[in-house]
Amino acid sequence: MSKKIITAEAAKEFVVKAAEKKYILSRDYEEVRKEELDTIFPAFDEFSMENWMKANCTDYATVTELPNEFFLEAATHKVTSLKGAFAGCAALTSIAQMDETKISSQFETRYVTDFTGMFDGCTSLPSILECVFQCDSITDVSQVAGMFTGSSVKTARLENLDLHVAASLITKPAQLGDLDAAIINGYYIKVVKAS
Repeated sequence: MSKKIITAEAAKEFVVKAAEKKYILSRDYEEVRKEELDTIFPAFDEFSMENWMKANCTDYATVTELPNEFFLEAATHKVTSLKGAFAGCAALTSIAQMDETKISSQFETRYVTDFTGMFDGCTSLPSILECVFQCDSITDVSQVAGMFTGSSVKTARLENLDLHVAASLITKPAQLGDLDAAIINGYYIKVVKAS
């Protein structure tokens, strides 16, 4: 497993308990400035899954489904980068998690600021990817560039995109990679390929 990242709530609890035990000088948490906590715990709002699969899957190149630990890590932290997260997972057939009721669930993507090359080389995924990518934190088209390059995905859905980013993708959806179509903020866009 990757290193655990402490949350703001956990930091508050740590400071309060340490003060109670007199491990640190008594200090009201509310007096601690956010800048100070960011210095102590710099990874508050950042978590990258870029190398998680390579570091935690012994059968990385042949894995067909994401391990439950991936979803645990992704759900536990505010994931901000999925850059190249599954690049090279040629045998991957699904990015959904099946819970105990066999209902497919997805990982949170609202905080992600980098999807570049996320599925590069994933040649076994279904042509229509049912996962909806919530793109609330995407501010520039470069943050989704090549997301599906070299993959078997031909239709994907991105929602909550900034209007300027959405407009750029609607006019040039090929920036996402080798797609035939994209659903962008609810609009179905057919990719016109040069002959």
